[in-house]
Amino acid sequence: MTHIVIATGLYPPEIGGPATFASLFEKGLAKHSMAHTTIPFSSVRYLPKLVRHVAYGWRVYRAASSDSIVLALDPVSVGLPSLLAARARGARFFLRVGGDYAWEQATQRSCYDDVPESFPGDVHALPLPARIMYAVQRYVAVRAERVLVQSTSLGAIVAAWGVAASRISVVPNGMSAVALPDREALRARYGWHGPVVVSSGRFVPWKGFEALIDAVKSLGDIPDLHLVIIGGGPLERELRSRADGAVEFIPPLPKSELLSMISAADVFALNTRYEGFSHQILEAMSVGTPVVTTAIPGNADLVVGETALSVPWNDTRALADSVRRVIEDPALARSLSLRARAHAEQFTPERTFRESCAALGISV
Repeated sequence: MTHIVIATGLYPPEIGGPATFASLFEKGLAKHSMAHTTIPFSSVRYLPKLVRHVAYGWRVYRAASSDSIVLALDPVSVGLPSLLAARARGARFFLRVGGDYAWEQATQRSCYDDVPESFPGDVHALPLPARIMYAVQRYVAVRAERVLVQSTSLGAIVAAWGVAASRISVVPNGMSAVALPDREALRARYGWHGPVVVSSGRFVPWKGFEALIDAVKSLGDIPDLHLVIIGGGPLERELRSRADGAVEFIPPLPKSELLSMISAADVFALNTRYEGFSHQILEAMSVGTPVVTTAIPGNADLVVGETALSVPWNDTRALADSVRRVIEDPALARSLSLRARAHAEQFTPERTFRESCAALGISV
């Protein structure tokens, strides 16, 4: 029987896409009595840089054999050492890509200001760390037997790295149905009385929280309107200063509590410039909270027809107008909720597991 080595940069209780997928995939493998070993990067993170990557590769090497499949859940931190370890063992190597990490680094360092679909442009204009990351993710991706991506837009980005379309499999994220307390009981728990807009994510430039704050602040004529932003990151100080006390900031929450807050809200708003496949939007849709988000390629698999209201990225006026429409038009809010729930039902953990196994050539 094939032994599967899951190499992941994040693992529960850490949060993030790789952690969510690793847990989901482990459960599926265990259900089908399939041998597997998961190696979290946290097991070597205490070591100095570079040393930790060598140590991680050694752990993958020890866990794998010539009969193994090594599945790396990112192309850089675990991808490169896992690829080298798999080659040394004669194991098959597969890669799951959740985003363009080089673009993220370049954007966060304010040295690239265009969309990920145009990245890297003139690669020599990038700072050395971004160039290295771009080279590494391309190197790993083109040498994988197959690359799994979460959305069609991310598949196009990976294809631009030089990976043949025939070796790219689109496997969307999935989530389990969650039993939540009554919405009014949740609102009472949080002390919410008027309309509430919730957003969440890392406080990084491409999440566009500045424009969202400005948009909601411009709706001062809506009585008791309240914006709640859940998350953390490098821009927290700037966001708090911009909010000027008009926004409730909440640190990152466990998944169940985050879902509870989203389900109790009147609107879930995500002014994002870039997504591989947004778990946050999928979760909001699955609990029936009307969504206002951006018309970007990364959202195209979720924002279909009237499952959400979409606006241009960082368009403060359009954001404000869409939030107002949802709050002031109960029929629209109800329609968005029903259509979104129905669309979200197709994104199940069982589907994600089944299609991931198919991409790896595993029969289940």
